[in-house]
Amino acid sequence: MPLQPHLCLFLFFILTFSVNSQTLVQGRVVNSKKENIENAEVIITNTETFLQQFELTGSNGSFSFTVEQGKYTLEIKIYGELKSVQSLTIASNTMLKDIIIDDTTVLNEIVIVKEKKLLEKKIDRLVFNVENSVALVGGDAIDALKSAPRIKFKNNELMMIGKGNVKLMIDDRIIPLAGDDLVSYLKTINADDIKKIEIISNPPAKYNAEGNSGIIHIITKKSTDAWNLSYRGILQQATYATGSNGLVFNLSRGKIKLNSGITYTNGSTAPTESNVIYYPDQRWEEYNKRRDYTNAFSARLGLDQYINDKISHGFLYTYVNSQPLIKERINSTIYDYTSNAVDSVITTHSRNPREREIHSANYHLIYKLSEENEKKLSFDLDYFNLSNQNDRRFYTTTNTSENSIGARNFGKQEIENFSANIDMSQSIPGWDVTINYGGRVSSIQTENDFTTFQTSGDIEIVNPDLSNEFNYKENTQALYLSLYKEISEEFEVKAGLRMENTDITGESPTLATTNKYNYTKLFPTLYFLYSLNEDNALNLKYGRRINRPNYSLLNPFRYISSPYSYSEGNPYLQPSFTNNIELEYTYKDNLITNFYYSWFKNGFEQVTDVDPETNIQKVIPLNVFSGKMIGINQIILFSLYKWCRFNFYADLYYSKTASNSPITLPMLDGWNGEFNLTTDLILNAKKTLFINVDYNYTTTGVDKLDTNTDFSQLDISFKSLFLDRNLIVGLHLNDILSSNRPTYTTLSNNLKTSFRNYYDERYIRLSVIYRLGKSFRSETHENKNSEEMNRTE
Repeated sequence: MPLQPHLCLFLFFILTFSVNSQTLVQGRVVNSKKENIENAEVIITNTETFLQQFELTGSNGSFSFTVEQGKYTLEIKIYGELKSVQSLTIASNTMLKDIIIDDTTVLNEIVIVKEKKLLEKKIDRLVFNVENSVALVGGDAIDALKSAPRIKFKNNELMMIGKGNVKLMIDDRIIPLAGDDLVSYLKTINADDIKKIEIISNPPAKYNAEGNSGIIHIITKKSTDAWNLSYRGILQQATYATGSNGLVFNLSRGKIKLNSGITYTNGSTAPTESNVIYYPDQRWEEYNKRRDYTNAFSARLGLDQYINDKISHGFLYTYVNSQPLIKERINSTIYDYTSNAVDSVITTHSRNPREREIHSANYHLIYKLSEENEKKLSFDLDYFNLSNQNDRRFYTTTNTSENSIGARNFGKQEIENFSANIDMSQSIPGWDVTINYGGRVSSIQTENDFTTFQTSGDIEIVNPDLSNEFNYKENTQALYLSLYKEISEEFEVKAGLRMENTDITGESPTLATTNKYNYTKLFPTLYFLYSLNEDNALNLKYGRRINRPNYSLLNPFRYISSPYSYSEGNPYLQPSFTNNIELEYTYKDNLITNFYYSWFKNGFEQVTDVDPETNIQKVIPLNVFSGKMIGINQIILFSLYKWCRFNFYADLYYSKTASNSPITLPMLDGWNGEFNLTTDLILNAKKTLFINVDYNYTTTGVDKLDTNTDFSQLDISFKSLFLDRNLIVGLHLNDILSSNRPTYTTLSNNLKTSFRNYYDERYIRLSVIYRLGKSFRSETHENKNSEEMNRTE
């Protein structure tokens, strides 16, 4: 196999690191009566390199570290409070004298300091206290997110149960990354540096109303002067191999904090797409064998300056350059119903190189007016520019003719966005009310130029009927206000209102048409939290959201895939609106039960219009759907032992979708279910060897106006820590059974069509992360125009 030499070299590199000479440091933590103290925090830090290790004492009070020779500082903490500090010079294996902690001090801490629960319920979010999770020692941000309730990673996509894809924030700043880029970034953040994760399933008025997704907010620990450098390498083998390398450097010195990183990925996969169309006299079976090449580079640079205790400012710049290539071989086999014999075979070959370049910049200013009543003013200015170029060539042949049909689709797209956001939060003295208010303006412009050529050999002739220019402008202004009050120790309430005004202009110089429209919408949010006692809480949440179409869906250009298939955009496409209600019950750190109901109007989606006379498939987005969904989501977190943790969730819901289009079914309803069990095992006492088993099963059900078959996926991951936990080696087996292959069936003009696609998801991935330096909090900053960026996909 082509990957084997790379694997051998990769493993040799790891083994070379692991056999370096090491020194063992051991000790024991006891009280004044010589009784062992369990779960004391032991931190050893190299005073020259600032390399740091963390360990919890076992039931016998013991700890051990493997370190290089040198000078170190050893700290003992109990309940987060520093109890002992000593300097060490390590030249050989060392057994330390018992470290004695005074009983009185420990008892006082137990009385005074109350350890936070693993899960905390707040009125508009659920808080997962990562720093209280012993199992995450030595892990990264991905491990922390996987351990949090309602969050899951599937095929490198971050999702919230019941919400699908979500937005990710770190320290109040949205991260404008997705897919492999996001995973690579999160792998460079130590779980030890994360304080807590907030799961926001129904975002309050402060956040943009765009999309029916939730927000995951990672809050990191405070940092001191430090630096760190980390390398991440990945080798992934599916049908073909893909490699990725990345470096991250962070520095905190005085009032300056810098974070930076680069990543490069190269390789390919072999997805397959198939569909069957049942015409009155014929059956068309289409099979698309693809090869998708990845060639991408990304870089980021962020700098923050703390002018004084109240004022800070900084910037974040992100650059992405991607040059993917898609090769296709589409076979359409036509069967005659009468004889069930092959009538003809149509073969289409295509090649589609693309270029995609993104520049994104954010400047932010924070002014803390008062520390006592949490009064803070923040300002953000954002810009991004996207250049996208597609050049698809294809030719089609049939077994009944020697002639071929060829064409070329060439398109350029430029997207530019500016936005400014101001936010104010404060407590009103005497009223015991927290108020948050602010505003946002955003301006976006897209320019699209698409040309279609009819080709014959080396000759290309422009087809003006299939060529088009399209320009789109969208200006949005928003104001928001929210109020929060704790009425009693048991009861809290929060209410908010966001108003967004949008002006849109769509212009096609080719067609000499201009479409303008304006809409102003209100987006209320409401939350109630009732804590029955320390262990039980009820939470009622309501919110209204908007889903705006991606810019590509608004372009009326016709994109031809083959002589029998094409797609085009719809400049008259309107946004859809969704209302969400949730009633959530939380019990301790173990159980979350969520009842939800949502309904949407004016929904849009790509609709396939199959012509029974010409056999041509036309795909166009239309506002034709309305629907509702009601369901229950159950999450159970439990541990049989300290080394064995289970995370189970089940989502069971009923959906009903109606359509006003004569092309589709008028209505479809049905039940759906998704079940997942994740098991985390710690395989040794030093907590350096881990295994994760994840199994997901989805029942037969309905997806809007389509029905789907059941499918499942089994993943297994291994992780080992070496070199004082600075070298992390991971092995991941994805979709081991290759069973994530659902079939979707729909009707178009009363013609049955079924789709079955598989995106080469069975693979093995070997990864290595090596860290240098001291634990550090990497500052990140929100791009307030991330919603506009997401619509470029």
